[in-house]
Amino acid sequence: MNKFRMYIKAVRKKLSRSERVVKILNLPRCSSDEPGRGFIVVQVDGLAYTQMKKTLQKKRLPFIRQLIQKEDYSLKQFYSGIPSSTPAVQGELFFGIKTDAYLR
Repeated sequence: MNKFRMYIKAVRKKLSRSERVVKILNLPRCSSDEPGRGFIVVQVDGLAYTQMKKTLQKKRLPFIRQLIQKEDYSLKQFYSGIPSSTPAVQGELFFGIKTDAYLR
């Protein structure tokens, strides 16, 4: 079964539009197939950290629960300052600019 999956993966890679574009444009490839560290943000507007934890405890949000339990993801609390608007939160996350620093 494992060989079959590897075969299917190779066929899909050959047929991939992304792979064709890389080849046509002669773009460089990543030298390793090893997964590296990464950062994924799941932002749900209006969902507080405590509510998110309660929801996960009630066995809701099955995809996020699976990521945390089986894929070594973690849930972290983040203080967004006031007002907690989407642009302010994203600016702080992506650019490291503290929104509440202007209030001090």
